[in-house]
Amino acid sequence: MPDDKFIGLTIDGRYEIKHRIDAGNVGAVYYAEDISIKDEKSIKFISKERVNRISNWQQEIIKVNQLARQAGVVKFHKYGEISVRGEDYIYIIWDYIPGKSLKQL
Repeated sequence: MPDDKFIGLTIDGRYEIKHRIDAGNVGAVYYAEDISIKDEKSIKFISKERVNRISNWQQEIIKVNQLARQAGVVKFHKYGEISVRGEDYIYIIWDYIPGKSLKQL
């Protein structure tokens, strides 16, 4: 995607988006680097319009964070809201885990 509006974006002055990993019905997932500690992250973007149709999305984030405290579950780092080229998005940041996608399994 030559004009991907997220590639090159830096969130919170530390998460630099490098490339898109995959996209689906709900949103798109990107590979990013935490430039402050040189660590790999995954960032999912979901359009705010779509999120507004999902009730209690913040409660869902809290549940994901609680699950992440268990062994074998990817670590959740943060979530927030961002406007990119006039469109509003919710983003969620997790550790990046290399390997096959669920589609590939």
